Amino acid sequence: MSQPDTLAAGRLAIGVRDVRDAGVAAIEERLAEHVDTVIEIADRHGIEVRSPRDRVERAGIVALAPEEPARLAAALANAGLVVTARGSSVRIAPHAGTDAATFALLDEALHAFGNETFTSA
Repeated sequence: MSQPDTLAAGRLAIGVRDVRDAGVAAIEERLAEHVDTVIEIADRHGIEVRSPRDRVERAGIVALAPEEPARLAAALANAGLVVTARGSSVRIAPHAGTDAATFALLDEALHAFGNETFTSA
């Protein structure tokens, strides 16, 4: 047993209040819109999306299937985005609070990833 974590309890209470105030349906709709945005960005850059596209069949995670998943995950991490590389996929999980600037960052990082050039001495 350890001491109660009052800070964690306070954070949980605030989170529950925020969900209550916003409403589960509104959060679900916002998350679905954000998943749509991630899929649109991936499509624009020619990266295969493994996740279902139909809203009733999917969750809040978008699984991408790039040719080089580890390299893409590293490029996104270097751009400041937190993603998960799992085998042959890169998973992106937007949140209801993800802002437009973050989606722009994703778009820019994927654009740069697809347009890298290498030089040799």
